[in-house]
Amino acid sequence: MVKRAIILVPGYRKMEQRAARDQLVGAIQDYSEGFEVRHAGDAAVAEESEVTVLTARDLADAREVELHVMEAYWNDLVPDWSNEAPLRRFWRATWLLFYWLWPGGLLLSILKGKGISRLSACALAGAGFLLFLWYLSVLIVLLEAFANSNLTNSAEIDAVLGSHAEGFRAMAATSLSCLSSFAPYVILVMLIGLGKLNAFADFAAYTRAYLRDDPTKLGDSGLRAKTRSRVKDVLNEVSDPDAGFDEIFVVAHSLGGPVAMDALAEYGSALRRTTFFTWGTGIGALSIQEPIVRAEIAKFYTSETRLNSWIDIVFQHDLVASIVPVPKGQKRAFPPPLRLSSPRGAIWNPADMHERYYRSEDAIRPLLLPAPPPAFPPTE
Repeated sequence: MVKRAIILVPGYRKMEQRAARDQLVGAIQDYSEGFEVRHAGDAAVAEESEVTVLTARDLADAREVELHVMEAYWNDLVPDWSNEAPLRRFWRATWLLFYWLWPGGLLLSILKGKGISRLSACALAGAGFLLFLWYLSVLIVLLEAFANSNLTNSAEIDAVLGSHAEGFRAMAATSLSCLSSFAPYVILVMLIGLGKLNAFADFAAYTRAYLRDDPTKLGDSGLRAKTRSRVKDVLNEVSDPDAGFDEIFVVAHSLGGPVAMDALAEYGSALRRTTFFTWGTGIGALSIQEPIVRAEIAKFYTSETRLNSWIDIVFQHDLVASIVPVPKGQKRAFPPPLRLSSPRGAIWNPADMHERYYRSEDAIRPLLLPAPPPAFPPTE
């Protein structure tokens, strides 16, 4: 019987440890047409352990595979910005707008229609607009606070600015009068929900911090290094010869894609028996924004030890997903991206669409099938 490790690297969500793993285990049991899947032990005990063991029997040829499903948990590293002061949010929004729209060429790629699909470009443009609204809402809060204060009539202003005090008051009055023109945007923010805009801004901020390897506090390691090490810890366990695994499947969803990619890029000889599955990741868009992402992808084509295979799965209308590109100067080695038809009705609910990979037969069934042939056959 083949012994296979399945390591799930979840996406960006605040969740309890093992919650995403249990979701994957349930999906393997419920979306496994042609297979009989059962727990190899006590299911209740498995929920409390780090590893859930399943046995899958192919109903066509009675072939069996033992699946050890585990999770590379990193979601506790997501910073909590809910109590951030308005002024801090204002400056963070400023840097986010600058980062996502200028340095990496993402905006230019959207305008040219290159590198990402038109649908993804529209999604990014819409997300940028939402981020602008969030930015604007913070600015409105600051201006309202300024308007309700006694700062403009303060005697200290006259003492500090002297002859420029009247000009300062005039500028302040003009700025405050603009609040009335912001009313439609405030209404739109209320309709969309400030919580959703904040959640999007937090995701954008975390992605930037991850790509730049920023620390969450002074003297700490960077987010990218800390997150990547979580995946490597699990890889070290399953790649140990004493663990006895014949195959290693790494399944990465959403932002878990670049996290797992970083860990696997130069992992070593265990890559020969490792197959990488990416579900709805934004690696394509991120590779336009950051050279480090392009460099990591290139390692899978040029490193001394090569990954067995990389299966990229994307729903056609998943607004936050983009396919993994082939590095410049290289020929495609891994199978072409698997573009799945969008589930009926899910296109109107982008958040639900992005979670549908856990409920897709086309995404789940490859985890039960034999490992695909090597993308880079060993040379004699």
